[in-house]
Amino acid sequence: QVRVWRDAPGFMIPFHEDDQQATVHIQTYIYGDIGTTWYTPYGRTTLPFHPNTGYITECSKRYPHGTLVPTTVDRYSLYATFNQKTLAI
Repeated sequence: QVRVWRDAPGFMIPFHEDDQQATVHIQTYIYGDIGTTWYTPYGRTTLPFHPNTGYITECSKRYPHGTLVPTTVDRYSLYATFNQKTLAI
């Protein structure tokens, strides 16, 4: 599944773990002002928002992630979800 996400100004993504029905999520930043922060065994890591960058996350790792502050502008991302069946094709 691939879709474009729009996070309106003031939206804050609460810290959460990804859906365990998915295998991999890919988020590519298009336009915005804030990145994504993860809490891992190595500490807190933030990927800043830069257009045409992003991340791939393996959902089984179960690292809590979200945003530390709300957006101040519309934040657009291309977001893709893959499950094991999708990856086997």
